[in-house]
Amino acid sequence: MNAELEREFTEFFKKTQPSVYRIVRGYVRSNGTAEDIASEAFIKIYGHWERVRQMENPTGYLIRTGINLAKTRLVRDKFMGWMSLDKAEEIGSRKQTEESFFIGEENRLMEKELMGLREEERNVIIMKDIDGKKLEEVAGILGQKLPTVKSFYRRGKLKLAKRLEEQDAM
Repeated sequence: MNAELEREFTEFFKKTQPSVYRIVRGYVRSNGTAEDIASEAFIKIYGHWERVRQMENPTGYLIRTGINLAKTRLVRDKFMGWMSLDKAEEIGSRKQTEESFFIGEENRLMEKELMGLREEERNVIIMKDIDGKKLEEVAGILGQKLPTVKSFYRRGKLKLAKRLEEQDAM
């Protein structure tokens, strides 16, 4: 690969890596595994960068690749009955102050409820609210029409608010 393509891929990586990681993390629920899968997605894209860079939506292709890899990993891990060593170490070594405990609890609750949403709703919320993308950008990345993405976002936010409100009432 020539220097220009390398530079272009590096810029693409820097711009899209956080989004891919967060989307994949939403599926596998493990930081280490999400990093591995996101890296694997980039490696696949890198191997075909000359073709991928010319696509209408290379970011959408990358995200779809990451999602497919995450789903494949989940099926394999479920079949094999494995538990990620990263997750086991994370759980075993977690010593928190009272303040970080409550922040951690809020994050776990939010993550749990976010994972309960439909895939489309969850991905749109992650890209818009966590990654800070505009709905127009999200629509382009996902290859969906803007009204569809707005609908996913609205329905997902309503479901999320309702679930969090129910948790608060308990």
